[in-house]
Amino acid sequence: MPTNDISPNFFDNIHITPWCHISPYAIGLLTGFIVVNTRRNYRLNRFFQPIGTDVTITIALVCIFSIYGDYILVPGINRVYLIAYQTLFRPARSISII
Repeated sequence: MPTNDISPNFFDNIHITPWCHISPYAIGLLTGFIVVNTRRNYRLNRFFQPIGTDVTITIALVCIFSIYGDYILVPGINRVYLIAYQTLFRPARSISII
C-alpha cells in the first residue's frame, strides 16, 4: 500500500484502530443482551414494522450514498462533512443491519 509522506495514512492510523470499531460492537452487544433477556418473545406491532423497515432502509441508503459527492465533485466534500460521516456511519450502518 503506498504511503503519503505529507499526510498520515488513513488505513493504518484510523481504519485499523480498534476504538474506531467499538460502536458497532457495542450496538451488537446491546442487541444480543436485549434478545437474550426478552427470550426472543418480543414482537413488534404490525403498524411499526413497515415504519421500522423504512427507517432502516433510509439509514442504509444514507450511509451508502452520502459520500457520493466526494466522487463527483472536483474539490471533494467539505472536511466537516467528511469527519461527521466517518464518525457516524459505522453506528448508523450497524443499527440498519440489526
